[in-house]
Amino acid sequence: MSEPTLADLHAAFAEWLAFPEVDGVPSYELIDVALAAIVGNRLHGDPLWLFLVAPPSSGKTEVLRALGDVPDVFPLSSLTAQTFASGYERKGGETSLLPKLTDKTLIMKDFGTVLTLHRETRAEIFAQLR
Repeated sequence: MSEPTLADLHAAFAEWLAFPEVDGVPSYELIDVALAAIVGNRLHGDPLWLFLVAPPSSGKTEVLRALGDVPDVFPLSSLTAQTFASGYERKGGETSLLPKLTDKTLIMKDFGTVLTLHRETRAEIFAQLR
């Protein structure tokens, strides 16, 4: 069986979601941009950051959830100052998240929760992300 094409992926999403139309043709830019971020993070160099900003019910969550099954993607539901390095070592393995993110793209459905944290906590998270 051959690898699915980008057109196959668009068609699969179109079965379940309605995308905005441009000149009568559905626009799959949301899917294409999200995939481009995954591919961009597979390249050598600085990590690529992407924030998808769109109205509610525009398909953002569905596209991000679908990417959660990609082997080099790590979905994360929330983020605190202790998320990346817990400092707790359990017998038989590391509990911190940071070592698990090597060569992975981190996906968060809602970064707004980080933006609403207290200034000091938010600054600590941003420092860790850098």
